[in-house]
Amino acid sequence: MEINEMKENDNRNGQPSKKLIGGMIAMAVVLFLVISYIFVMYTDNAFISKWRTIYIETAMSTKTHQWLAEWFIPHSVIEEVMENKREELERQRDNNSDWGDSGEFDDENVAGERDFYKVYYELDTEEFKLYLKQHPELLSDGYENLVIEDLEGELGLMTAQGDPLLVVNAKEKCLIIRLSGSGYEGKMAIVKDSSKVTLAKSEMLGSYGQEVETYAKKYDALIAINGSMFSDAGGHGSGGIVRGCLVIDGVDYGEPKGDDWKFFGMKKDDDHLNIVTYSPSIVNEYRWAIQCYPALVINGNSIVDGTFGMGIHPRAAIGQNLRGDFFLLVIDGRQVGYSLGCTVSDCAYHMAKYDAYQAVNIDGGSSAVMFYLGQQITKSSSATGRGRYIPDSIMVLRQNSGN
Repeated sequence: MEINEMKENDNRNGQPSKKLIGGMIAMAVVLFLVISYIFVMYTDNAFISKWRTIYIETAMSTKTHQWLAEWFIPHSVIEEVMENKREELERQRDNNSDWGDSGEFDDENVAGERDFYKVYYELDTEEFKLYLKQHPELLSDGYENLVIEDLEGELGLMTAQGDPLLVVNAKEKCLIIRLSGSGYEGKMAIVKDSSKVTLAKSEMLGSYGQEVETYAKKYDALIAINGSMFSDAGGHGSGGIVRGCLVIDGVDYGEPKGDDWKFFGMKKDDDHLNIVTYSPSIVNEYRWAIQCYPALVINGNSIVDGTFGMGIHPRAAIGQNLRGDFFLLVIDGRQVGYSLGCTVSDCAYHMAKYDAYQAVNIDGGSSAVMFYLGQQITKSSSATGRGRYIPDSIMVLRQNSGN
C-alpha cells in the first residue's frame, strides 16, 4: 500500500492529522496568552498589581518611554494609575517646612579627637578608632585635616547605620557613603557646612545646558550633582529650558509651576533648606531655589508612600537634618546587573535613616550624577555615561572658596 494511502486511511479511521493537531496547539497558545493578558491587566492580585503599577509608572514618567505602556496596556488601566499619582501630588500641597526655633546652625569645627567624633557622629566610632590606631600617619596633620578616600570601598569602613564609608574629608567637612537596596546602588554626600551649598545656572540658559562636570570644574566644587527638571525641545538633549523656578540671589530665571511642584532652597539670611508652596512674593528672599516634586520628608516626617506614581528610575534628592548637615543623594539606575533604580520612597528611607528633617526629590533619570573633587563617582545611565546637559547644578563649594 502506498504511504499516502496509509495516511488517508489513518485519517478515515479517526486519527487527527498533524495539521489539525498543530492548529489546535496554536489555538490553545493564543487562548492562554489572551487569558493571561486579561488576568495581568485587570487582576487585583497584590503581587501582580504592584509590579503592573510600577511598570506603568516607570514607562509613563519618561516621555521617550511612554510607548512601552501605551502600546500594550489599556488606557483605562494607565489612567487609573496616573490618577493615583495626581492624588498623591495634591496631598503634598499643605506640607511646608517649619524649622521652629532652631536658629542658625553652628559651624562645627574639629579641634581634636573629641570634637571629631562629635561632628562625625555617623561613623562607627570603635571601628574607626581601631583603623586610625593601625594607621597613625593619617593624623599627622591633626583630626581637622584627616582625609580618607576609599571610593571603591576596599577598606571595609562602615557608618553606624551600616553603610559602607567611602570618604571622610574633615578638611572639607564632608562624608560620602554608599547606599544600596533591592536592585539598586547609589551614593550620598553628607556635608557639615551647609553655607557652602549653592546653585549655578548654565551660561546659555534658555538655549543650552551644561554637564555637571562643567559646573564642577568652573566653580572648583567639592561636590556637584544635577538640579532642576528641564524640557528637551526637539529631543536634541540641549537641556537649556528649565522647568519650574530657578532662583539665584532673589532673581527667578525659570517658569514657576503650580502648587503640586514644591519650591525649595535656602534664604539669603540663613542656611536652612526650606521646602514650601510657591508664591511670587517669596522669591526675592532666596539665595537659591528651584522647583520639583515630590517632597520626601517635611519637618521630620516622611510624606511619600510606595512609588508615588513615579516607578523605578535613577534618582537624585537633597535634604538636611536638625544639626544642619546637608545631604546630596544620587541613585544609579537603568543598568541591568548593576542598578535598576529605586522609588522615591527608597530615597525618603535613606534620608530618614540619617535623620533628615527636610528632604525633597530633584530631577533624576539619565541626568542623575555626582562628582567629587572633579571626579565622577556615580554611574549615569546617559548615552555618554557623564549625565545630560542640564540647566543648573546643585553644588558644594570648597572651604577655601567664597560663597
